Amino acid sequence: MSKASEVEAGGTAPYTVLKLPLLLGSLPLTMLPFLLPLYAKQLGATALGIGGLFAVAQGMMVLCRPVIGWGVDRWGRRGFCLVGLGGAAGAMGVCAVAGTLTTLYLAQLLNGLATACTWTAVYTLTSDLAPAATHGEALGRVDEYAHRGGLYGMGVALALLSWWALETALRAIFLSYMVLAVIAVVIAWTQVPETRTMFPPQPRRQPRTFWPLVPVLLLVLLSYLLTALLRPVFVIF
Repeated sequence: MSKASEVEAGGTAPYTVLKLPLLLGSLPLTMLPFLLPLYAKQLGATALGIGGLFAVAQGMMVLCRPVIGWGVDRWGRRGFCLVGLGGAAGAMGVCAVAGTLTTLYLAQLLNGLATACTWTAVYTLTSDLAPAATHGEALGRVDEYAHRGGLYGMGVALALLSWWALETALRAIFLSYMVLAVIAVVIAWTQVPETRTMFPPQPRRQPRTFWPLVPVLLLVLLSYLLTALLRPVFVIF
């Protein structure tokens, strides 16, 4: 019996195997937009430098998600989910030891790639595991798991910020997020099944022209990056 079948036989919704990995992997979700500008300001970043931290992460998500989606269809969902959670742990670890703004940029590049991997795989896993009649409920539930994790992460951050000096608290927060994300990887490794099914070879289709959409896509990307660039600046200035 496959893991997915075992979960269904247990009487709970199959996508609940994603609950703990998402809760633990999403702890930075709420606080990261507030913590990173403070951290960058401690390292002497300008307003442009602070905004750029979020622009590079958003840019990675926009650019990588189509490629990752292609990979998820061909090589499976579980591996990309594990890589995404592991990348999130690595990004938090880099933030914990960062001593320069360049290091924070590297962490955000990794975080953007990890987010793209995790959520492309998670949404596909959820659609595969949930019955067709409950897809909307299932997708709403996994989003709820992530935002609940963000609330728990906010509690951890506020507690540490109230106990220690700012710089020490920031490093402790990111280290805590990293450790809990590693636990999320371990849980996902043991619980999350592979749901990709093998399809018979499909006849080659004529490639569709997408060049007329390029100006629209570039405009969307530019507006997305500008929003990401400006929003964190308001936290500091």
